[in-house]
Amino acid sequence: MKKKPSGLKSAKSKEELISELADVIEVIEEIKKVKKNKSRQISVARKENMFKKGGFKKKLFLVWASDTGYKSNEKRYKK
Repeated sequence: MKKKPSGLKSAKSKEELISELADVIEVIEEIKKVKKNKSRQISVARKENMFKKGGFKKKLFLVWASDTGYKSNEKRYKK
């Protein structure tokens, strides 16, 4: 018998998506606890990354690239 795929990508309903997101958040919270990171540290890093790299509002994600001459497009950020 084939197992039904699970995960964020295969969620078919809002309830399934919420359940999968809850699992992801639980994993993140446990990693924060084990690595002794505070939510504030992560919040600051998210803001810095948003400024330097932009966000995901347009829902564009790089899946694969073959260019080996990569140069960062990050904005210069001064603390």
